[in-house]
Amino acid sequence: MRDSVKTQVVLPRVLLGEMDKVVPSRKRSEFITEILEKELKRLRFREALHQAAGSWSEKDYPHLKTKEDINRYIRTMRENFFVRDRPRKLRKRT
Repeated sequence: MRDSVKTQVVLPRVLLGEMDKVVPSRKRSEFITEILEKELKRLRFREALHQAAGSWSEKDYPHLKTKEDINRYIRTMRENFFVRDRPRKLRKRT
């Protein structure tokens, strides 16, 4: 485990009982660490979405009005990305 510290948390008895049924006692810390990392990542992502709310304006991106426009744009970006990363002699000629 990484640089770790011991801590104490209070859990509902039912929740601890459920965890005991599926997680070996020597794996509790690892299990709780994984869950906590996932939840913190989710919360950071949610906050980033909240911070970015309102930053997209349709007038700034008139070429991305429809689902088809967006799909075309993504397809083009992916094709250009993959072509650029291939060795010159393997690139598809268009």
